[in-house]
Amino acid sequence: NGDLVSLKNAVQTGYDPSTAFDNKGASPLMWATGGGHLDMVRCLIEECSCSPGQPQRGKRSFSGRTALHWAARNGHLPVVEHMANECQVNVEDATIDGTTAFCWASWQGHQSIMKFLDEKGCN
Repeated sequence: NGDLVSLKNAVQTGYDPSTAFDNKGASPLMWATGGGHLDMVRCLIEECSCSPGQPQRGKRSFSGRTALHWAARNGHLPVVEHMANECQVNVEDATIDGTTAFCWASWQGHQSIMKFLDEKGCN
């Protein structure tokens, strides 16, 4: 839910979000990007050493999704911009079945994200 204080408290008591995954193979970073929580995204990457390009684990429909995919799918342009510009993730990274962040954005009709990704050179 984007509760940055609770995240930082959990980290101080031994929780390591860089190695945590839910039962569908998603990381805390993927949840933060999918929820549009930019402050939490920054904390997870900069303070907790979460890898911005870490692929999701799990079944075929989820396997290979990245934090960028989740942000694009859910329409969070500031997070997409941060991931592409500051974290320099590959905007062409694809899931195991070939779906890119642009595909997710277009599926949900997020034209501003589609335009941004196009400007970043996605195919």
